[in-house]
Amino acid sequence: MAARLGIDYEALRRINKRIVYCSINGYGNNGPYNQLPNHDINCAGVSGLLDPGLYGDNAPKPLTVQVADVGSALLCVIGILGLLIRGLGGYVEVSMTEAAMLFNTLNMAMVYEGSEPTLTGKYPFYNIYKCRDGYISIGAIEDKFWMNLCKALKREDLISRKLDKSANQRISCRIR
Repeated sequence: MAARLGIDYEALRRINKRIVYCSINGYGNNGPYNQLPNHDINCAGVSGLLDPGLYGDNAPKPLTVQVADVGSALLCVIGILGLLIRGLGGYVEVSMTEAAMLFNTLNMAMVYEGSEPTLTGKYPFYNIYKCRDGYISIGAIEDKFWMNLCKALKREDLISRKLDKSANQRISCRIR
C-alpha cells in the first residue's frame, strides 16, 4: 500500500537519505502469510505460544498480554534508536510473528532438543495453585527452591517428583 501511495521507503529515501522508516507487519514481507490480515492472537498462534501441548489441560488459551504487538513495537524502537544514535537513515522492518517468537524461545529450544517444555504449568515446580483466599504462583525452578518448598509444605516425599505432572494435585491439596 505504501508503494502504491508513493510513500514507501525507497521513494522517501530519494528525498532524504537520512530518513528513518519503520514498518510493522504481521508475518513478514515475504512468505505465504505476508498478505493476510492479523491480530496479536493470530501471531501468537503462529509463533507457537498458543500450542495446546504447553498447558496441563491440553487446551490453548489466549494470552493476557499482547506479546506480538508490544514485542514488535519494542523491536522497532531498538532498531530506530540504533540508526539514530549512529546518525544514519535506514529501514526497520519487524514482523509481529517473529517478535512473538522471541517470547517462546525457551519452549522452542526445548522442543528442538527433543525435550518437553517445562515452564508451562504442567509441572508442580512452576504453576499457579488455588488457595482458600485466592491464588499463588510457584516458581521453584532451581532444585534448592523446590526442595525448600516441599519442606515448607511438609511434603518432603515430593522432592524427587519435581518433573512429575501427577504431583501437581499433591501440591494443590497441600496449599489449600
